[in-house]
Amino acid sequence: MPVLDDPLDEGTETLTLTLSNPNGARLDDATATGTITNTDPIPQAWLARFGRTVADQVLAAVQERMGTARSPGAEIGLGGQRIGLEPLFGDEAGDAAAAGGADEGAAGGIGSGGSAAADAEETARLKALTAWLQGQEPEEGAQAGRTRSMTGRAVLMGSSFNLAAETGGGGFAALWGRIAQSRFAGREGPLGVDGDVTTGLLGADYAWDRWTTGLMVSRSAGTGGYRRESSGDIEATVTAVTPWAGYAVSERLSLWGAAGHGAGELTVKPDEQAAMTTGLSMTLAAAGARAALVAGEGPRLDAVAGARWVRTTSARVSSSSGNLAAATADVSRLTLGLEGSWPLALGEAAGGKGATATPRLALGLRHDGGDAETGYGVDIAGGIDLALPAEGLTASLSGRGVLTHEAAGLKDRGIAGTLAWNPGSSGRGPSLSLSQTFGAGASSGKDALLARETLEGLAANDNGDELEQRRLEARFGYGFAMFGDRFTGTPEIALGLSQAGRDYSLGWRLVNAGAGTGSIELALKATRRENANDDVPPEHGVGFKFTARW
Repeated sequence: MPVLDDPLDEGTETLTLTLSNPNGARLDDATATGTITNTDPIPQAWLARFGRTVADQVLAAVQERMGTARSPGAEIGLGGQRIGLEPLFGDEAGDAAAAGGADEGAAGGIGSGGSAAADAEETARLKALTAWLQGQEPEEGAQAGRTRSMTGRAVLMGSSFNLAAETGGGGFAALWGRIAQSRFAGREGPLGVDGDVTTGLLGADYAWDRWTTGLMVSRSAGTGGYRRESSGDIEATVTAVTPWAGYAVSERLSLWGAAGHGAGELTVKPDEQAAMTTGLSMTLAAAGARAALVAGEGPRLDAVAGARWVRTTSARVSSSSGNLAAATADVSRLTLGLEGSWPLALGEAAGGKGATATPRLALGLRHDGGDAETGYGVDIAGGIDLALPAEGLTASLSGRGVLTHEAAGLKDRGIAGTLAWNPGSSGRGPSLSLSQTFGAGASSGKDALLARETLEGLAANDNGDELEQRRLEARFGYGFAMFGDRFTGTPEIALGLSQAGRDYSLGWRLVNAGAGTGSIELALKATRRENANDDVPPEHGVGFKFTARW
């Protein structure tokens, strides 16, 4: 008796056959039972790649926080709104500056400490920010326009911020948030799987002495599917908590580790069938190290190593529309590599700002295990940076690729080139940048071999040539003095061309003349995206960003 095949793992199934009404014979055993052993790859194949992508996004945030410079300041943009800061211009700004001291570059008293009034004002702002994050209404007498209700998703998708403050013990505490988006595609025999994953991360960390510790909460949503003779769509969500820590053993050696756990839902909808929803959980653990083998003003050589393990599971579901067996997907990765760079002076110029060239090279060994693509592989990344300060020119060429991997058909290469011209060291005057990219990300600097774009290379196991994926970006701006030469205003226009479509952006940046402590920046940008598919309408967006350091 034929059994209809599909990619879904329904678990062990049985078929009972009973014979009756014999003619001219007697049935001693009229009943027989057949067992169907199911080894289909869905949902395990999709879960393995979804869990790996989420873990890569979370661990990329950990590594970024490990390398973040610790200095007091704020960079806030929640839901596209400016939060917890007093007006920067006008009479109110002048009054605040007068109350906080004569530090004109602080713009409105930010960082102009020293007085009790300024300290009280800063405390009030932090309280207002806390209330806004908690969704509380403003107190009576407060400016109602400062708060508004928003859905959690609207806040998440429109947010990117970093708040840092120095503590009394000489450490630095920070609250930060970011959004990560990735795509995966792979094959499990004749079955193709793909998906898009968006993750919002909110974290807090504290750095003191040689230690850095942190805790992050992440919310990930993935959509995708599977394709074979029969196809279907898959959706998944997971909310995870990940504590992490880093320790600088010495000036040359640093260690880090992270562990996390999360839970969510998985929905599988085969074509022309009802959807099946079940529970999902994810557990991850990772550790890494970086050692400076050669350090100084000349050549630099670092050794990097890392290990990570991810388990994603889903529960069994049985309904009138079908069955789905419980699934467990494990993915692991070990990495070991060398990263080197060597700044070379090409000549002297007035003011001691001569031309420099910095070649970069990274080579790494990786082993991937588990229920997705597996095997040993070798990655290579390299590039060169050229700077001519006297002419205001900078150029960069980078490339990265997988030299070899045991996973058949793996292709992961990227080439990128950038040329920028900015003759005004103060940010005034014309500026122009051109960037051409082929294939996947092509970074080759610090952590190039451990970057999320590099580690996701195994997910790009499709039948296409990734170097056919091209993108050209051009950006032009002109900075000029504003507000009595205290600020620089820069209108900008940008164009991006790729096989997926065209991107246009028009923006304006306003930066005060100061740098470091007391500097502020406001940026406004409008974008339009025209997809290559004429059936998809153009997408429009508006973004606002405010940055202050004190």
